[in-house]
Amino acid sequence: MPRRRNGEIPLPEGWDVAQDFDGKVYFIDHNTRKTTWIDPRDRFTKPQTFADCIGNELPLGWEEAYDKYVGAYYINHVNQTTQLEDPRLEWRAIQEAMLRDYMQTAQDVLEVSAKKNLSPRISVRKPFGARESGIDPSIRAVSMNLALSRLKRT
Repeated sequence: MPRRRNGEIPLPEGWDVAQDFDGKVYFIDHNTRKTTWIDPRDRFTKPQTFADCIGNELPLGWEEAYDKYVGAYYINHVNQTTQLEDPRLEWRAIQEAMLRDYMQTAQDVLEVSAKKNLSPRISVRKPFGARESGIDPSIRAVSMNLALSRLKRT
């Protein structure tokens, strides 16, 4: 379902919209006697977090601006900060790092689990008259060493 645009939603009770001397739009909350650059309707129309964003959207409180000397920059109205780095790229990099860490941890756990469960469950004794088992001698040696080390621990 497509998101509604702010023009389709009226301003909340007690709010007005105005422009500063540069023509930049700001909002007046007469209830609290405060002004803000953030459209109060954004909380209904914009994603709340970077995780909620689709495509190149910015979440509530963020704005992309352009300066002829520095180019594109980003304004975080919530924290009242600006930055040159695209916050979407920063967020994606953090998510990718978290995913890599998770995958590495999962792989490490699987490897440890596999090593614990890989000890062959082969009988060391052969029944009287049995023929050679056909098991690789190196596997047999590892199995024998594991069995001996378990015996020494008990």
